[in-house]
Amino acid sequence: MNCKRKIINELLLRVIFFEMKDFRKFIINSLIILFLILNFSSCKISKQNISADYSALETKPMIAFLNCSILYDTISQEHKMLLISKIITEGKVKETNKHSETNEKGEFNYCMLDKNNKIISQTYIPNPLIKTIEYVDESGSLAKKDIKLDSTQFSLRISLDPEAKYISFDIHKNQLLLIDLKAEKE
Repeated sequence: MNCKRKIINELLLRVIFFEMKDFRKFIINSLIILFLILNFSSCKISKQNISADYSALETKPMIAFLNCSILYDTISQEHKMLLISKIITEGKVKETNKHSETNEKGEFNYCMLDKNNKIISQTYIPNPLIKTIEYVDESGSLAKKDIKLDSTQFSLRISLDPEAKYISFDIHKNQLLLIDLKAEKE
């Protein structure tokens, strides 16, 4: 009996040992496949992240905040304009209908120019020297009156094109001010 048991035990050990070899091969092969899958998928994800970050850097919208002073010289009959300050920062301007693409009488024009002074965009703004005042007249109804100023200060928020290098202010095709957007100080 003892001999039979030894034989059975020996047979069981051999079967278990052979199965363990196969099981070990299976585990090793599975780990290699899993490692390769993880390695290739992580490379693919990192490439996508790099390209997404690069495109985000390229397309960040920028805003220019410009504070200007303008005066009308009655002796020389000319407009003169000065830049008080400019701030350029990331952001997007809310869309408003204050500015138009067509020129009304007496409106100012600002153009975004590229590095070769080619016009990227052109927008008209109301003349800051003409203020419209609303008041109640003698009959009690609401009335409007335009007042012409000799000088004033005004501010603009402009959504910048990525190619823009300059902003030019004009009236009646006469350039009043050219602002270099890339320069630190004007």
